Amino acid sequence: LRAALEWGLTDPDQTKEMLRAWAAMYAWWDARGHGREASARFADLVRVAEAWGPVEARAGVLVMAGLIAFNKLGDSALARARLEEAVAIRRDGESKPLLCNALFNL
Repeated sequence: LRAALEWGLTDPDQTKEMLRAWAAMYAWWDARGHGREASARFADLVRVAEAWGPVEARAGVLVMAGLIAFNKLGDSALARARLEEAVAIRRDGESKPLLCNALFNL
């Protein structure tokens, strides 16, 4: 499973689709206490997502990364930076529920 996640980072056509797998893996990492691994994996995904520009998929990655930074690492500064960036992207979008989600987590 970890190899598949790594592969998804290297194939630009698959990376956005891999976001769903990463989100599902969050529950696995959370249940087993693998917060550091989750944080490292999402840090990789945030770096890859930078190439996407300010799109909703990137905002979703930033929200998940922010939650991991706060809930698993206790790093409120990193969580705030990621969530603020997600809010900025979602303010330009058309989905008010997604904006509310980002603001709620901030």
